[in-house]
Amino acid sequence: MKKIITTVGTSIYTNLLKKEVFDEFNEESRPILTAENLENLTHKELTAEKYSKHLFDAYEEDILNKWVYGIVFQEEVWHFTDDKFNVNCCAEIKTLNKIGDLKEYEHILITTDTAISYSSARIIREILKKEYEISEQNIKIEIISGLQIYEPKKFQTEGANNLIKIITENKNAILNISGGYKAIIPILTIIAQIEQLPVKYIYEESEEIISIPPMPLDFDFTFIEENYLAFEQIRPNKKENNLPEKEEFKNLLAKKEDDLNRLLELKLVEQFSEEKIRLTLFGRLLFNKYEELYNKNIFSRQKLLGEVIEYKIYEYYKENEVKSEVKKGKEVGDENYDIDIYIKRENEIEVNEVKHGGNIPIRKKEKNNNTIEYRLTEGSFKYIVENEQADKYIFNLVAYYHTELLHRVKNKLKSYIMRLILMVKM
Repeated sequence: MKKIITTVGTSIYTNLLKKEVFDEFNEESRPILTAENLENLTHKELTAEKYSKHLFDAYEEDILNKWVYGIVFQEEVWHFTDDKFNVNCCAEIKTLNKIGDLKEYEHILITTDTAISYSSARIIREILKKEYEISEQNIKIEIISGLQIYEPKKFQTEGANNLIKIITENKNAILNISGGYKAIIPILTIIAQIEQLPVKYIYEESEEIISIPPMPLDFDFTFIEENYLAFEQIRPNKKENNLPEKEEFKNLLAKKEDDLNRLLELKLVEQFSEEKIRLTLFGRLLFNKYEELYNKNIFSRQKLLGEVIEYKIYEYYKENEVKSEVKKGKEVGDENYDIDIYIKRENEIEVNEVKHGGNIPIRKKEKNNNTIEYRLTEGSFKYIVENEQADKYIFNLVAYYHTELLHRVKNKLKSYIMRLILMVKM
């Protein structure tokens, strides 16, 4: 089912208190919500975790009865009615109303880490159920822990990360960003472009919906791949006390000082706590996207370069070993194990695995058949040893890099490959 992710703010409360609306009510029909009450409900100590039905129930019921239903805006004037639906009750609903048949979608209402935002989401859920006939099982409220404006550090390290997580976990969604903190609109727009999600937005009093489609943009992840060992040390899920010092991080970069200055200039990393380095919000977004594409083995510029390198190696063997059987991209076994370069000589078989030296997948991971360990212990090389006759079997790992391979990379490769070869022999 298609999804709509809606960021939820507090406009369903604040719109009711606008002077031109509130003044229309007389003493008897006036809502119980006041500016003073609203100030108490939005107090910074009242987090989503402290939401209480006892505190909010009366306001939620009153808003539904006197604001969502009971008053409408027609011909530039507010009119009282018995049961007509007020589509202008909040920014979130006003935008959703213009998207189309909402029953075709699963709805994810994401709230800030405040009790009033969670309360607003509860009211919006009731509207979706009653007015748009959406079943409750297709409406989900997600509280974004740490997404608040009172503690900037918590917003950056916890709130923004949790916001990124919930959106990137829901692929092929529409982002309705009319509600919620205006400060997160730039973040949401960047996420939408990286994840290729369409954005919907209505600006304040406007009636026109603004649609921002995914732009035909491509992000060059080469820099991350070439310096993967360094980026691995500052990956998003690392705790602050485990992040590297500036000098340690710099020494893992291919071009040391030049690369560090470039990363700082591009705002992919930042220095904090005197000498430590961490990813910026933009850096976290790009790193997470790179890992996703890499694990799915999705086409990229780096993959294209790998294909060129493979072809050059194949060309070399083809020209220099005319009596041998040389194949590129040979598939073997029922599982169609792939071998980059396969050479069969009179009494020996050589298998060449071609990888970028910045990020060589060595250890086997769940659902990843592209690692060296998997190739040796379960995949292509093991199949060759068990099913093709030869006196000698050779496994070569060909690592290419824009400069000489880092010493640390070489040592890591040697230790793991030796361990894996011993495992295969046993």
